[in-house]
Amino acid sequence: MGAPWAIGNEPGQNGEQADLYGYHAPGSDNHIDFTNPDAYQWWKEKIVEFATAYGVHGWKLDRGDEDQPSLAWQIYDDGRNGLEMRNAYPLLYHQCYFEAMKEAWDGDFVNILRTAWAGSQSYGVLWGGDTRGAVYGPFGGQYPTDMGLRSAILSQLHAAFMGFPIWGSDTGGYHEFRNRDTFARWIEFSAFSPIMEIGGIGKHAPWDMPVDPAYDEEMIDIYRTYTQLHHDLSSYIYDYALLAGEDGRAWSADGLCASGGPNVRDIWDQYYLGDDILVAPVWKLDQRERQVYIPSGQFVSYWEPDFIITGPQTITVETPLDVIPFLFIRVRKCLVVSGDQNMNTKRHIAGFNQSGMDGYTKFAFRNNERGDFL
Repeated sequence: MGAPWAIGNEPGQNGEQADLYGYHAPGSDNHIDFTNPDAYQWWKEKIVEFATAYGVHGWKLDRGDEDQPSLAWQIYDDGRNGLEMRNAYPLLYHQCYFEAMKEAWDGDFVNILRTAWAGSQSYGVLWGGDTRGAVYGPFGGQYPTDMGLRSAILSQLHAAFMGFPIWGSDTGGYHEFRNRDTFARWIEFSAFSPIMEIGGIGKHAPWDMPVDPAYDEEMIDIYRTYTQLHHDLSSYIYDYALLAGEDGRAWSADGLCASGGPNVRDIWDQYYLGDDILVAPVWKLDQRERQVYIPSGQFVSYWEPDFIITGPQTITVETPLDVIPFLFIRVRKCLVVSGDQNMNTKRHIAGFNQSGMDGYTKFAFRNNERGDFL
């Protein structure tokens, strides 16, 4: 975990050095003034030294949006005031870490950012910060909520629309969830986010739950299923990430408006993952069915490969706890890549079966524009 802070007042500590050299931002005793070329280079060298000494190939970069000097009379080294630096500050912060890691490891690293501004997508991928899986009650204690997952779904769509398509959230919420549904449904949603990760504080494991049962066999099965699905889609996700780098497409949360017109203006909880996968997450507590809008064209259900449906139409599907009606896949040719654990592969054109050598299978889909298999 990283932050844009130089802290520690003892001799030789980063905060003491920053004070000595004048590297702190105006009016701050911790934030680094990244507009100061000497401060920028000083911190960059520290990142390189630390990363190479300890084999660190990635940072989860927090902060950059809290308490940094942002007032009009607070003047940074390059002459900009705090108001001008309010959004520019995290951009410089991310750039410094990116350049340091590139120097340390060339291209073999990843930085995951919480804050961002226009241009930050050049320096890392994003996660959604401290989204809640539970809320505090008026008389103490924490209580279940589905609003955090709802917020995460909306955040993924908003981030992609604004040009940040590679995004993920703390599965189950940053704090401990208080309902099994919250965790199960968030696992299912995260499987069809570009980044699937479990962060936050407290217990967030299906074998060590903060609610009964603590060792949850059904949740372990759900976690295993969707983690494998996310892994099976890795080449699909990776190729679209490359395309996003080329043309900025919002591939991780394409809305339905372009394909459905006014009939879909209010459908915010469905999206395309890439060109072909229609995702319809379930987010409400205790929900066991939902409506899914099928756009124009033919789609096949992942759960029922013989079920092919033609849109546009709206259908109601059952959604037991272990099922997200995500995988309505646009009907085209599908390349199933089957291989063993050593990645020895054999390829064949097939339907959406899951059988493979030694239990390893991944799916790849034909890309419209390139015409090749992903």
